[in-house]
Amino acid sequence: RGYMWFGTYDGLHSWNGRDTEVYRMELDNDKSLASNIIVKIVPAGPDDIWVSTSMGLSRFSTVGRTVSESYMQYREVYQIASDNAGNTLLVSRDDFVSVYLREKGEFVDVPAEGIRLGDVVEVWSSGEGVFNVLSRDGYARRFCIADDSSGNVCAAGTVLVSDNPVKSSFYEDGVLYILNEDAQFYKVSSVGESPLFLSDLSEYGDAGLSVSGVCHFGNCLYLSFYAGFLGRIPESGGQCEMVASDYRIFCIEKDVRQDILWLGTDGYGVFMYCDKEVPFKGILMSDLPLSIKKPVRGVYTDSAGNLF
Repeated sequence: RGYMWFGTYDGLHSWNGRDTEVYRMELDNDKSLASNIIVKIVPAGPDDIWVSTSMGLSRFSTVGRTVSESYMQYREVYQIASDNAGNTLLVSRDDFVSVYLREKGEFVDVPAEGIRLGDVVEVWSSGEGVFNVLSRDGYARRFCIADDSSGNVCAAGTVLVSDNPVKSSFYEDGVLYILNEDAQFYKVSSVGESPLFLSDLSEYGDAGLSVSGVCHFGNCLYLSFYAGFLGRIPESGGQCEMVASDYRIFCIEKDVRQDILWLGTDGYGVFMYCDKEVPFKGILMSDLPLSIKKPVRGVYTDSAGNLF
């Protein structure tokens, strides 16, 4: 629909390109957010989003503009992902994963011995009913939802993704990106394949370990850094070029309708980034093949390129 949703420390903001609406927690209203402090937003189906807050997880309808359900036991959930059908997996405590079954409309807690909340670096869906949990030790554990009416969730194996300890990881457009603790940046096109080296970020020192997000944009990979800059790497790999260094960047998102990136910063709002030259230039009256002596109050070009 063209709306953008921003999670802040002061509620959920909806922007249509002109105006902003803000949705906040309201006392004695169970159809409002669990808290105004929002830590993450992920899809929850075609018309819903999960809003993870400091006090619980809320399912918000982008059509009805209201909360349909909240789960106060899931606080500050960062590791959460949904599939195209609206099923969701999250990690909120040790030795368990919690799975939301869209058909049943409820979460179920699934034992997952060995999973440690503090060691999980990424959760993603690789297909309907298929979820993966990557830990710092480089192993990814897979969980699957049965495709029958039972909705049972089972562990479906473990795969070594990285030989080196993982600092952070990001799943974007079907590709898994990994930053190891030596600041070496890799991509994995398919779990089980060998990682492909892309760039050495150690040239930035400790700042090279502060990657907060990854986006494929144009012919490059753009990396946002908590340390305060935006980096760019050729999609085939190479040196990371610093292209902006003004603010700490908490998140990065590619616009699905325009060739721009959105950058969420630490206390300075949201910035729009474009990697193309500005496609505008001035036209002087003296450059036109006609003489205009009176003030111009309107300009129009038709489909044939004629200027009026």
